Amino acid sequence: MGALWNLIYPPICYFCYMRLKHQKECLCAACFSQLKKNERELFLSPQTVFKYFHQAFALFYYEHIMRVLIHEFKYNEKKIIGDFLCQIAIERIPQKMPELLEVDIIVGIPMHSTRLRSRFFNHAQYLSGKIAEGFQIKENSKLIQRVRNVQKQALTGINQRFENQKNSFRIRVPEEFSQRKVLIIDDVYTSGATVNELSYELKKAGATRIYVFTIASSQSFVAG
Repeated sequence: MGALWNLIYPPICYFCYMRLKHQKECLCAACFSQLKKNERELFLSPQTVFKYFHQAFALFYYEHIMRVLIHEFKYNEKKIIGDFLCQIAIERIPQKMPELLEVDIIVGIPMHSTRLRSRFFNHAQYLSGKIAEGFQIKENSKLIQRVRNVQKQALTGINQRFENQKNSFRIRVPEEFSQRKVLIIDDVYTSGATVNELSYELKKAGATRIYVFTIASSQSFVAG
């Protein structure tokens, strides 16, 4: 059945459209080699904003091929891409970011109910679920609610992003995060406004240390 499926719907590279050998692949070797790895710690911009998380990391820079992959995963629900990116994360985190394995709970950035009804798919919580499963760490995204439907951050300036995110989240059961180390997962890190606001709420709930992990980041927001 798998061979027949591949014959009718041959897997192709999501960037250059070259035919691939295996259904679970989503990039050819040439395109994969062009992904620009990011292994430096991320920071906030503007740096005058108080940082509520301990450290933040990303796998790649958000450019070129990675931008196409994340768009297909996020807006067209191409879960094969999400699985592909999570597998890379599961392989790379123990080698390059072992501190992320010290956490007690993993959460994905929640989506406002209005946006979720229109899109039907929360990409960040898909990522958090797969990564939590890979490391056998508890995933508790359902305990976090986005209570404000913030306008698309890509359309706003950096300072406005932080202002927009204020009071955007509510922790449904704060005691679940008390005295816990938490890992927040999202697809892309730009200014850090979203993850910083959620970190603030988790701190209020009693989280002792908060880490952030994203698939990609803007090149502007990596440390030195």
